[in-house]
Amino acid sequence: MEKGKLGPDDASFIWEEFKKGFHEKYFPQGIRFQKYRKFDRLEQGDMTVAQYAAKFEEMSQYAPTLISEDSDRARKFENGLRRRIQQQVAAFELSSYKDVVNKALVIEKGLDNAQAAREKNMKKRFRPTDSPS
Repeated sequence: MEKGKLGPDDASFIWEEFKKGFHEKYFPQGIRFQKYRKFDRLEQGDMTVAQYAAKFEEMSQYAPTLISEDSDRARKFENGLRRRIQQQVAAFELSSYKDVVNKALVIEKGLDNAQAAREKNMKKRFRPTDSPS
């Protein structure tokens, strides 16, 4: 390699060092620990799967050691899903984070469609009938 030119590995190393230094200077240890704990306890709750995935991505930067492997990331995300979705996703035994997110999105859509169909049927059943004159 020519002197003064950086290769892709050098650039990524420099970037990682910069991020580490930046975090140490501008994010005190106490705040980083709070963010770590908040991520560690993150669950889907009332969020959609897409919202949960976005929040998971946003907060995951504070706990890189918790999810250093893709399979760890997948399990952490899966375990935070709402129980009904989590149980169905778990049955597929997916090890990739991307696959877990995609499967959760598909399952959520299916559950939403089933709920909408049930509500539609309930409305049909309890529709007021025309009374004879």
